[in-house]
Order: sequence, then C-alpha cells, then structure tokens
Amino acid sequence: MDTLMPYEMAVRLLAGNFVLLFIHIMASHLFFLRYMERIEAYLSDIEMIGLHRSYYGDSWFGRRMRETFITLILVWPSALKKQEVIPAHKIEKLPAPFRFCIRFFFYSAMVLLAAIGLFELRLEVWGDVPEGY
Repeated sequence: MDTLMPYEMAVRLLAGNFVLLFIHIMASHLFFLRYMERIEAYLSDIEMIGLHRSYYGDSWFGRRMRETFITLILVWPSALKKQEVIPAHKIEKLPAPFRFCIRFFFYSAMVLLAAIGLFELRLEVWGDVPEGY
C-alpha cells in the first residue's frame, strides 16, 4: 500500500514527538513555577483569579488548576462570560513576554498532541506493519 511515510520513520517521529512533549511539559511547569505569582499579581483586577487562588490553594493540583485558568483567560477570554466579563484592558496589564509564553505553551501543546494523533493514525489505519514489529 502506498503511504506517506515508511512505518519505521513514523515510529521514530512518534518517539521524538513524545520526547518533545515531555520537554514541553517540563518547560511549562518550570515557567509557571517561577512566574505564577507575578502573573497573578498583574491579573489581580480579574476577580476570578483571586477566587481560584483562594479555592484551589498552593498545592500541586491547585497550581495546575490556576495555570489552566490563566491560560484559558489569555487564549479564550470570552469563555467565562457567565462568571465575569473580562475586558481586554485587564488582560493587557500582563506584560507581552508573559502573554507570548503562555500562548506559546498552549498552541505548541496543541500542535504536539495533533502530531502524536496523526502519527498514531498512520500507524494504526494503514496497518502495513512490517514483519518483526
């Protein structure tokens, strides 16, 4: 069957993609570990930031929830219209490098996960697994 790439190449690219995803997760974790409080200080005008901090606290799970909420605010601010309308001027208080890094982490994670899905699809759909695999 004619495929876009050989099976061995897809396996290697998939393994490399998992390595990149691990590096991405560690970099994102270290970024938020270092800058979470500063980011929340810049976004302190948004009432939901304070509510999330007081509700989830500073545990490992709480920090993940808070960083997910901050990412949601920056990527899709209109998602929270029922709780609080977040005007653009409140988001723009966050310096541009922070906004860029948070959006970069989000969109690059989406690209990496889509690539993993495509490689998996290639490995499973065509089913032309060579002998010995």
